[in-house]
Amino acid sequence: MIGFELQNGKFQIKAGIRFDVDAFIEALRDVNDKLLQSMSADHQSDGLTISQEFLAKHPLLKTLIEFYVTKDNNDNDSSLSFLTVLIDNIIQNLTLPKNAYRYNEQVQKFPMTLFILAGRNAYEFVRMNIPGAIPAVSTIQSSLDREESQIMEGEFRFDTLKHKFSSNDISIAFCAEDCTPVIPTVTYNVTSNTFVGFSLPLINGLPVSKYFQTESLAELEHWFSSMDKSTMLNVHMVQPIKSIGKSSAPFILSAYGTNNKYTSIDIIRRWIWIFQQCLAKDIRILGFSTDADPKYLRAMKLVLGFFASLPNMPLTDHANAFEVSIPANWTWFFLRQRQLILCFQDPTHICTKLRNHLLSSKATLGIGKQRISLDILSKLIANTNKLIHGLVKSDVYPRDRQNFASCEKISSDDVQLALEFLNRAQKLSILHAIKSESEVNSSVVNSASLVFPKYRKESSKLTSSATVSTTCLLTKNDIQRIVSSAFHDVFELLSTLDVDNALKENNIHTLKNLSSFILNEMNAMTNTIDDSTPEDTESDSESDAIFDYHDSINEEGNETDNDYDSTIYELNDVTGDIFPG
Repeated sequence: MIGFELQNGKFQIKAGIRFDVDAFIEALRDVNDKLLQSMSADHQSDGLTISQEFLAKHPLLKTLIEFYVTKDNNDNDSSLSFLTVLIDNIIQNLTLPKNAYRYNEQVQKFPMTLFILAGRNAYEFVRMNIPGAIPAVSTIQSSLDREESQIMEGEFRFDTLKHKFSSNDISIAFCAEDCTPVIPTVTYNVTSNTFVGFSLPLINGLPVSKYFQTESLAELEHWFSSMDKSTMLNVHMVQPIKSIGKSSAPFILSAYGTNNKYTSIDIIRRWIWIFQQCLAKDIRILGFSTDADPKYLRAMKLVLGFFASLPNMPLTDHANAFEVSIPANWTWFFLRQRQLILCFQDPTHICTKLRNHLLSSKATLGIGKQRISLDILSKLIANTNKLIHGLVKSDVYPRDRQNFASCEKISSDDVQLALEFLNRAQKLSILHAIKSESEVNSSVVNSASLVFPKYRKESSKLTSSATVSTTCLLTKNDIQRIVSSAFHDVFELLSTLDVDNALKENNIHTLKNLSSFILNEMNAMTNTIDDSTPEDTESDSESDAIFDYHDSINEEGNETDNDYDSTIYELNDVTGDIFPG
């Protein structure tokens, strides 16, 4: 019994029970107050109630909310990952004083890339109009200096190369060397206190760095009156070799001006020295690649032992030489089995030389009993619709200066990118590193990787390369099948010119017999022996008949297909970023 009823009809609860009920209600109120306080704290920290009036006053908030709702509904779309990180970074910075701005690690590569591609003026324009998005130019310049040490003329950056390779767990690479023509111009480099533009002297093929340093005006005048100015800019690149499916950015090892007055033996000594220096840094250089310059061709021939020998420079006796496994039935493959390094010629230069020799008005070339003539192509262009053959007059007569189509070609996006590429050589490896990292991370969900535009040629090249690397590993059987198929195709093509009958009469109509015949002819005609030593400074003799032919073609002047004719740069334009100051 908890109470009793009074005479007036009211109900009276016992005092003890009433006290207990009051205590229970008070306890419930305390629990409710604590719960409300907890909910209020959580609401203030993680949640936010925004009124409609506030949203109407700031429509950007409503747009952002709708954007993130859409993004959450499309979790698999990684194309917006970087944009999300950038927006978040901008908004966070805008809540801070300007001197306290901070930039997400994923965002930092974006302003660096923008500065390299667009330049200082465009970068400043973006920074001033989008506050909090990208740091100041001085910050970017400091980042670039940390990422890539300055390139001093004639210095080889083996220590930096070692650091790059060690940080990326790379130990194998391939080297490339090429020259770019420049208009002779001398400038002063404040950083190195040297005059850039004179041709650096070579000792055993190696440039003497900081040679043109002086405090004497008389000595400077003497240099201007007697020293050769650089007509070429020679650049050494190192391409890391990683496992299939992984990309890697090339590295600028060295750059320096030269007058192109060096020999094939100078080139070989330079290559061997680079090989040994890299080996000391635990980097194995597999080989060297270059263009079709006669000196470089002869250097590659001597290094490979391709119908040539260096008796006083026994490269095959080196402790790091390796054996090339060549099948016994490959009679058409003339590479020496033991090699220290491999050499490759740029296939683009090979095709260019072949085209220019075929189109030459001075050289007469024949196949079988037929002579190569441009008249047929000229008639084809004149009498047949271009939609059928796709040719224009400049394709057949490349020196036609009045052809507007050639103007369109030389002003194409690809060419403009190539020019920009040369003018920013110091920042080249940084840009390639960012692009390579972005390409690798593009397959990772929510990686916030940057997206770079891909032009038609570059895109097709990358696609083709990726296809070969990931789905088709080239084997010896594949190579043999390709060579055999090519031989049969060429033999069938030459049969229309009666060449097949001559081959059959001399019993060299099979791949094996023809290979043996060519091997004997090459041994008899072009076997080159060079007695130079590793420390010899005497000029090597260009006595090889084939290379003499190349030299004579180049000496004709108008008939050369040398890339140096195509584009000539001001030396201070090309070296402005390579040798700053």
